[in-house]
Amino acid sequence: MVHIVDNFLPPSLHQRFQNMMLGAEFPWYFVKGVTDHTDNNYYFIHNVYGCIDKGNGFRDVESPYFKDIEVLLFFIEEKLKFQIHDLHRIKCNMYTNQNINLAHGKHTDHQEPHYTAIYYLNDNNGPTTVGDQDVNSVANRLVFFDGLTLHNSNLQTDVAERVNININMTGEFLSA
Repeated sequence: MVHIVDNFLPPSLHQRFQNMMLGAEFPWYFVKGVTDHTDNNYYFIHNVYGCIDKGNGFRDVESPYFKDIEVLLFFIEEKLKFQIHDLHRIKCNMYTNQNINLAHGKHTDHQEPHYTAIYYLNDNNGPTTVGDQDVNSVANRLVFFDGLTLHNSNLQTDVAERVNININMTGEFLSA
């Protein structure tokens, strides 16, 4: 099941995220390959937390921005009535406008059972496809789904950048 929550954060907190991540000071890193390193696509990322494959082996990462972005976890637990057991990864993604409609390859972020949350920083016409459902990129929206569901990003053509935060975790929904 795909859960979509609009107005996920209070407006002032969402604005704080936009100011931080869309400003000139936020460090973005170029990555060749969106789904894998051979797909001839590119995007920019900022690894916030997790065990990351650096091409020459895995290493643990905790960005100086972790404490700023961590607040999303509390809202996931509160708004979705979901208890997080283990945090696998938090990664910020920025796709630049390439003036083409392009669907990246379908994938899962991890092979073991987990949940995926994607928080959108800005409005744009590049949806996320989860299974067969297109989820529009709407500022201050969170989409939450079973992480073993195939999904993919789609490039936008209407604004300069498409920015979101991807979170992978294990946990369980709390009964009512």
